[in-house]
Amino acid sequence: MKSIHRPSTIDLAVTALRDEIESGQLSGKLPGTRILAQRLGVSAPTIAAAMERLAQEGLLLKPGARHAYQVAESHRQKPGRIRTRRLLILTPQEPALLAETTRQLIHSLCLKMLGLGWQVDRQVVDYLHVKHPQRAWDRMIYR
Repeated sequence: MKSIHRPSTIDLAVTALRDEIESGQLSGKLPGTRILAQRLGVSAPTIAAAMERLAQEGLLLKPGARHAYQVAESHRQKPGRIRTRRLLILTPQEPALLAETTRQLIHSLCLKMLGLGWQVDRQVVDYLHVKHPQRAWDRMIYR
């Protein structure tokens, strides 16, 4: 039987950093490992290992004298390129069943974000009847 691959924390950090670089959230000179570690909620050595792996893949340039990684020129966000940002609104029940003030707040938020060019998705999440809420959340968010 083939064993199941469980991604390590470094693998998850590599994926998160790669996504941020490809979306243009990180470009040019990257912040330090402590700042990125705090932002992603992992340790600084984990970020250092993830950045080293991304440098081996060619996504980042090797550090210079001050160990400041930079995004490789081929992976920098182009000025004319449009980034799509996504907002996911999760509600515990159908919008019609929510309180009026909550519906109005969600509606105004959707209008504001759509006006700024964001993609807005809504999803009803019922965790009351789920045996493993964290697993259900992970399946829903990371699909």
